Amino acid sequence: MNGKKVISRSPLQERAERESKPTKTNNQQGEIDEVIIKKVFKKINNKPRLAFWDHESAVVLHYLKETQPNFSMSAETARLMRKAIKEEHPDIWRAVTNKLREKKVGTK
Repeated sequence: MNGKKVISRSPLQERAERESKPTKTNNQQGEIDEVIIKKVFKKINNKPRLAFWDHESAVVLHYLKETQPNFSMSAETARLMRKAIKEEHPDIWRAVTNKLREKKVGTK
């Protein structure tokens, strides 16, 4: 070897490091690109489903499913995701909900 130490990190350590870094997006300056909003609406129109892998969250949700009658992991995940995304990206959230309202008004 060339004298360099290789330090192996677990996936949990790597995720913790990623999650601790602040993210920078254009929306933090209040610049929402309506063209991109329209493009994304077209892209997800027929497939609004999200999938992600998170061991801790999965364990918590499965625990709740086992301990609470009629508990819906899907409904709880959607509720939590909506809340977190709305808080983390309020400008984009507002643009998306306004676009949805426009679509509903246009169909009546």
